[in-house]
Amino acid sequence: MTSDRLKTLVGYSILTGRAPKGDWSHGHPARSDVRLEILWTAAPTVLVLK
Repeated sequence: MTSDRLKTLVGYSILTGRAPKGDWSHGHPARSDVRLEILWTAAPTVLVLK
C-alpha cells in the first residue's frame, strides 16, 4: 500500500513539478560535465553499499 502511494506521489511530482521549457530561472542544468555526473552517481552508490 505504501509503495503504491509513493509511486503515485513520484509520478505526480514528475508530471507537475517541471519548469516550462526554456525557463532558466533556477540556473542552467549541468550538461556535458562527465566528472560531475560520475561523482553524482558514485557518491550515493558508495554510501548505499558501505
